[in-house]
Amino acid sequence: MEESKVPVTIITGFLGAGKTTLINYVLTENHGKKIAVIENEFGKAIEIEGAMMVKDENNQQEWIELPNGCICCAVKDDLLLTVENLVKRRKDKLDHIFIEPSGLADPGALASIFWVDSEVDTNVYLDAIITVVDAKHILQHLEDDSRLDNQAPVSEAHSQIASADRIIVNKLDLIDSEQLSHLKRRIRGVNAAAPLLCVERSKVPLDDILNINAYSISERQELEEKPCEEGHDGHCDHDHHRIHNPQVTTIFIEESKPLDLSKFRLWLGELLWQQDSEKEIPIDIFRCKGQVYAHGEEERWMLQGVHTLFELEASGDRVDYSSSAKASTKRH
Repeated sequence: MEESKVPVTIITGFLGAGKTTLINYVLTENHGKKIAVIENEFGKAIEIEGAMMVKDENNQQEWIELPNGCICCAVKDDLLLTVENLVKRRKDKLDHIFIEPSGLADPGALASIFWVDSEVDTNVYLDAIITVVDAKHILQHLEDDSRLDNQAPVSEAHSQIASADRIIVNKLDLIDSEQLSHLKRRIRGVNAAAPLLCVERSKVPLDDILNINAYSISERQELEEKPCEEGHDGHCDHDHHRIHNPQVTTIFIEESKPLDLSKFRLWLGELLWQQDSEKEIPIDIFRCKGQVYAHGEEERWMLQGVHTLFELEASGDRVDYSSSAKASTKRH
């Protein structure tokens, strides 16, 4: 049961976007939560007054214990093992774990480490991917194709935004309203499904980025209406005329009739797993989620997927055949 496990959130974004500011806020704010932050390595920016360095009993990991009950550590070996050991060594249960990979890490690949089958014995579960973008400079990263090659057909900026379940548009005070409208259209062109949180100095209410359950089969709230419809996002106004990037975009699929579940599984598996070697640029699905109505089934099925992993399970809710099957994918 996920209620007994600790949720894990991956925080990604380019250097200078405001990840460290967000992490420092999480580690020092008196929010009453026991939160752990795991980083690739300790940076000079993480200098917190009153912190105490400790080691575990095997002297394999170093931890910073903080006055507000939170902790910070640097990953040196296996990430999943580090996280699981962290949870086990705590006498009191952690409320949440944040992981901050390097600025160029692929968040989708990292997410697949934690998004595992519910039958696998682990004490953590993936809650969401949060991407922090610099409102002043993100467009430069999106337009920079200097890193592109046959092995990496999209930039890191596109990958980070496309994989996100929440997008923090930081440094809002550095752009005007017209620039913000253009920026939102560009972001929506890459990822039209993730809510935008527009902030200054990474000041985000923790309730907006904690306990999202973005990979939960039972979580349906964000699938009930198409993203970018009026009222979907209470944090940033929506622009209904989206700019679709030719490399990365969001696709919505609707089917008016119930699907053959076995054929749908086969089609989805082929879509996610098989790469056509004859294609110059392969198709990669960053994220997929949806509701599926199947022939002969009395309950709807929920789809969740990240990269080549997907899960399709019955939701327990009876089917309303007045609605259509829905699915959303983010791909390039």
